Amino acid sequence: MQQTLKQLFNVGVQAVLGEPCVFDALVQSKICNPVSILSVGKAAASMLEGAMAALPNFENALMVTKYGHGSSQFADPRIEALEAAHPIPDGASLHAGQRVFDWVCSRPQESTLLFLLSGGASSLVELLKPEFTEKDLQALNRNALASGEDILTINQDRTAISAIKGGQLLPNFPGREVELLYISDVQGDALDTIGSGIGSCALNPRFDFHSRIVGSNQIARAAVEAEAKRLGLRVIENVENLYADVGDLALKLANRIETGPCGLYIWGGESTVRLPSNPGIGGRNQCLALRFAQAIADQSNVLGLFAGTDGTDGPTKYAGALVDCETFRSAPGGDSAIKQANSGAFLDAVGSTLHTGPTGTNVMDLGLVLKS
Repeated sequence: MQQTLKQLFNVGVQAVLGEPCVFDALVQSKICNPVSILSVGKAAASMLEGAMAALPNFENALMVTKYGHGSSQFADPRIEALEAAHPIPDGASLHAGQRVFDWVCSRPQESTLLFLLSGGASSLVELLKPEFTEKDLQALNRNALASGEDILTINQDRTAISAIKGGQLLPNFPGREVELLYISDVQGDALDTIGSGIGSCALNPRFDFHSRIVGSNQIARAAVEAEAKRLGLRVIENVENLYADVGDLALKLANRIETGPCGLYIWGGESTVRLPSNPGIGGRNQCLALRFAQAIADQSNVLGLFAGTDGTDGPTKYAGALVDCETFRSAPGGDSAIKQANSGAFLDAVGSTLHTGPTGTNVMDLGLVLKS
């Protein structure tokens, strides 16, 4: 059944991959040449591949993605590929932010900008207001990660120090049209929230502006449900509900499973974690998985997978974890791992971590739980 859950997770991810989603969207649209492509986010490389396939005669492209997420695969001289840090921005993030700003400002007046946006842009690309420094930026993001605050509150703080977030970038574009395609990694799929609003556009801009969502958590969950039914599994629920603190959420989910019928539970969203002063290794999905494993220790018929669709759970190499009733008690130290936010080390030691590598998309997290 572990392989079944992995298969279902993979189907969900495949349904929202940047390359086919962007290709399909562009094949159905009419974009005027010359076209410049800006691709930013964890899924930037995959999204750019889709655009290149659909628009082989594009003029040029600028791409910014996370370290190790595919920028080295582009040999086309028309493409400038940059990498930067996530989830804590670094000097490369500031360099990328300045480059993006200058590049957007220098587009020809009769050009079209194809903007491909995915989650992660908040950290990967930044241009600060003059009174703020790289240390201010890093401190803000570290505090945000540790606070357990929701993304709307965090984005307000990020926008306050930025010269390009919150709709401040696109007004500098001198061309005639902006076509924005985005993969959503936020609750509600609001464009002004993704990447702290770097793709937002004011009402009635002086250029034509069109935006379209091409990938979301809902699309991924729908694909999981369809595949589960094809496999003959009974789907109990399919909801976007992973939005509380991991401690509260794990107990709520475990109780839902204990009192609910047998079958597959499909959940989506993005939980939050309050970190101690010196946290260990792990991301929100590994933390949620370990707490869930603790809560279902007496339920021998339950298997759960919690993972980030981008393939990287926080600052780790894992996407998440697969757990059952034996996971928490299979080794000593589970309680201290939870207290020290060291769930990743514990789960890795007991062989429960899930490794996918960068996936080419980013639509928040999936929780798949099977009760037999």
